[in-house]
Amino acid sequence: MPRPVDEGQPYRLLVWVLLASIAINVGQAFGNATLVAAVAEMANRVEVKPFFITADLATNRVFRVTNAETDMPTYDRVALTLARRYVMLRESLDLQTEASRWVEASWLASEKVSEDFKSLVDKEGSYYKTMRQRGRTREIRIVASPEAGRVGRQRTYLIEFEQIDKEKGQEINKRSWIATVVMDTQKGSVRFEDALLNPYGNVVTFYDVAPKNTKE
Repeated sequence: MPRPVDEGQPYRLLVWVLLASIAINVGQAFGNATLVAAVAEMANRVEVKPFFITADLATNRVFRVTNAETDMPTYDRVALTLARRYVMLRESLDLQTEASRWVEASWLASEKVSEDFKSLVDKEGSYYKTMRQRGRTREIRIVASPEAGRVGRQRTYLIEFEQIDKEKGQEINKRSWIATVVMDTQKGSVRFEDALLNPYGNVVTFYDVAPKNTKE
């Protein structure tokens, strides 16, 4: 009895399956590349618009969601909070956290204000170096922070604070000062990574400290 002739159909089927699999994989790869490109393009066009949420943590209820760009009372609170924060970062001295605090202070200030502060710290015989050499610390307590003026989004604050110098934990000196702090916004859009910490891009554009007149 003659043997059947093998026409190679199983092999042709295997080839077609292989080609179809390759085509599907190529299509998926192209689709993924297109999706990545689309997401990257959208990321370049997305403008960060921070919002503030007013909530009650006790009841887990959200009362209000406001646009940070149009809510000026919220802007004022943020600007004042950052101005007070800057004073605390700059004027405190604990001989331990200066490096990290001064980095944050630099982040909250304009380039000129940051350079002026750096020059003050590095100056030979500066009170920062003197305090460090003597092992003294300086505690800062903010007493008041009234607003002294505004132009557009620029805010000027007169931040009164007490300076308590200590040596070996004992108070050795106490004085009252008033810091003039001008807060303004940086040009350009807010970076995404800064949106939660500094939603408006506020920076200190002017800083000066003078003793408080105790005769007032």
